[in-house]
Amino acid sequence: MKILVIKTGGTIDSAYNNIDKQINVTERSGSAVAEKYKSEHDDCSFEVITPLNILSENISKDDFYTLAKAMYNADFDAYDGIIVTCGSDALSYISAFIGLLFWDKKPIMIVCANKIEENGKSNGYINFCAAVELIKLNLCGVFVPYQNSDETTYVHCATEILPADFNDDFFSRTGAYAVFDKKSDFYEKFCGKNTIDKFFENDRIFVSDKICEKTTVWKLRIKNTLVRQKIKAGVFDRLNVPYFDKTPLVINAYPMLDYGKIKTEGVFAFLHTLYHSSTLDSIKVMDFIKRTGEIPFFISPLKKGNALYKSTQDVLKSGALALYDISNECAYIKLCLALNQNKYSTVKFMED
Repeated sequence: MKILVIKTGGTIDSAYNNIDKQINVTERSGSAVAEKYKSEHDDCSFEVITPLNILSENISKDDFYTLAKAMYNADFDAYDGIIVTCGSDALSYISAFIGLLFWDKKPIMIVCANKIEENGKSNGYINFCAAVELIKLNLCGVFVPYQNSDETTYVHCATEILPADFNDDFFSRTGAYAVFDKKSDFYEKFCGKNTIDKFFENDRIFVSDKICEKTTVWKLRIKNTLVRQKIKAGVFDRLNVPYFDKTPLVINAYPMLDYGKIKTEGVFAFLHTLYHSSTLDSIKVMDFIKRTGEIPFFISPLKKGNALYKSTQDVLKSGALALYDISNECAYIKLCLALNQNKYSTVKFMED
């Protein structure tokens, strides 16, 4: 099996510098986790490229372009799968970016780490091994395998994963779509654990050597998720790599937000995030929308089928555009893509 490893930096490729007393990306050409895997197993070969070498919190429009260009130029037919290693801070944005653009390609896994490898408590190698195991299943889609502090490795759809919490744990907007059973060979080989099974209901599938018996169920679940999050076809390709010249202005809901201090000049689109009940200060927002003129004003996230509060309904009647069933991070990246293409209007592009 041959896997392309695309390094972009981040904690998984960082080290502690005793002189500067800081953690930063290293200049090494190879991948430490790929080399470790290769030293312990003979079932994979890895080709490593490094289009970026940054801490993810510093990612720029040029970096997004460089990453997309590297992926578009990769010969997907030459590999069984792709692993992109990156930082955890911008993971939810980078994952959404790759997930939206490459959802119909070969298995693509996005891997990060909670700590540097030399720390001794990093989950980077575990996450990398999980990525390899998932590629062996030959699944089409973009996923993020990540071991949380509960020592369970969850598999997230790339367009659904949310930013890490204070404990460096990752969760998805609609929950993880698979987990590695703690009695599976994966845990015995890579984690050294053989603890009590955890029970997961309905849509959560145990991943083990017996996954082949459930391949149809797995594919249907992932397919339904990715179709909901995909972007319009034929807009971006290797000759039309997205470059984020235009970005939306994001407004986060919080009490006593002063909309009078928010500029509208030179803004291409607004993305207003909501409270958990899909609400916001309707009185102030309705007045603000009058100032925005023809600038698209999106609110996110809303849940389809849920009754909306009067405040939200008033804002929608005032001209706000609803984004349903999408994380704020994915909405932001999708809106960046919408603003930097000419085939559809921004609103039309965001309708899927």
